[in-house]
Amino acid sequence: MKYVLALLLAGICFWAGRYSMNLTASVVPVNAASNCNEIESFRADFAEYQQLKTDAEKFKKADEILGKIMTIFLADLAMRVKSVPESKSAVEPVAVENKAIVHELAPPILTPSEVTASAESQQRIWLKNETLVAQATTEKELAEALKAVESKDLFSELKSGTPLKPEQVTAINGHYVGEITFFDRSSKLEVDWNAEYAMVRGKWRGTSSITLTRPGKQASSSSSKGDLGFTSVAQGQGILVKVEGGEGYLQLYPGIDGERLNGNYYKKKAIDKFTKTGTISLQRVR
Repeated sequence: MKYVLALLLAGICFWAGRYSMNLTASVVPVNAASNCNEIESFRADFAEYQQLKTDAEKFKKADEILGKIMTIFLADLAMRVKSVPESKSAVEPVAVENKAIVHELAPPILTPSEVTASAESQQRIWLKNETLVAQATTEKELAEALKAVESKDLFSELKSGTPLKPEQVTAINGHYVGEITFFDRSSKLEVDWNAEYAMVRGKWRGTSSITLTRPGKQASSSSSKGDLGFTSVAQGQGILVKVEGGEGYLQLYPGIDGERLNGNYYKKKAIDKFTKTGTISLQRVR
């Protein structure tokens, strides 16, 4: 017991003196007088320990000495941890990287004039694509143009639709026949459409009759009389026509020659959701 305590005391004295002074010189000011007083106190305690006669007294004194050693050790350790300066080189790159990430993910903030310019640019692109539908001369050109004018939210288009312009009414007036071709290669729908409208006292009035037929079987028939029941795509020239009792919609564009109507066919999938499931091509017969 005596030899163990002597070695421990010698080690702690070395640590409290030379080791502490060397390592903390640039971080924590070391009080040399305090270190000497602590060493002398340990020596006095150890001398007292050596004078004790019974084991019980020696164990008690040894616990007291070890308690002092641990108290000083923990206090010094806390000072070292608290006084170490934070390395800027380890923090700044992370901060810069985080700023870059936030900047990349944050949407750009546009001024009112930029918002207007962006909307006008999008409308110009949309109108250009509608023109490509009217000018298409091959099936490939037509398919690509119709894809470009596909409505991603037809339900909103129907709510924000505008009345047809006179040239749009003129384009649909007449008798058209054609078919709807579905993307899933299911049977086609034959279409027969008659529309006759004229301006009466500032309003378009007339009749419309659309019949959809599967080979050998009539699929649906709808007719209207009176006010014009069609609307125009809000940002362009497309004509929205309800079929199958509202379960389907046609998005039609007149051909440049005035003899054709081409467009997309949408099927109702939910109360507020329509999905493009095919295309429609009509030819004027009257």
